[in-house]
Amino acid sequence: MEFTREKAEEIVSKHGLSEKTIRVWKTRGSIPDKYASPDYIPRFTSKAGKIRHERLFDLLSSGTINITVLADLTQISEIKFGDAKRNKTRLSDVDINKCMIEIKRLKIVIAKTFQEYIPQKFEKLINNPLIHYSVVIKDRYLIDRISFYRKHDAEPDMMLWSQVKEKYVIFALTLNI
Repeated sequence: MEFTREKAEEIVSKHGLSEKTIRVWKTRGSIPDKYASPDYIPRFTSKAGKIRHERLFDLLSSGTINITVLADLTQISEIKFGDAKRNKTRLSDVDINKCMIEIKRLKIVIAKTFQEYIPQKFEKLINNPLIHYSVVIKDRYLIDRISFYRKHDAEPDMMLWSQVKEKYVIFALTLNI
């Protein structure tokens, strides 16, 4: 592909390449053809980016995070998440950072919910569409008790509160990307 400054700047920003790359391409008089291909899978810009990508997809593969809701919050298409899970493409560092921001917000919500016993906050957390609470809790007995309280519009007792709190705190600690 023939070198043009505009095209080079667009590719550098899209793939997170170094600004020095533009000078190299200008000297050569061309931009490598691989960047024109829609099937091109970019390398990670850093080892840290690769590690964050792997951690994010380990978390998403666990089933605790609702990918549809995460895609809506980050404005990344679900198809892009699916392709990245199948290693057809990779999320850019910008996309990974968007996911990290939403997951950090989720950690804050969990921490604020369990600072003190407030049943309304508890109900709001259980109804949070970003989390599959049944996967976080993993205990059929606790899930049934939560369902009972929700069905009867009652406040959870302190025993249920503390048991669920323990499960969510453990989950929040695993949300490190």
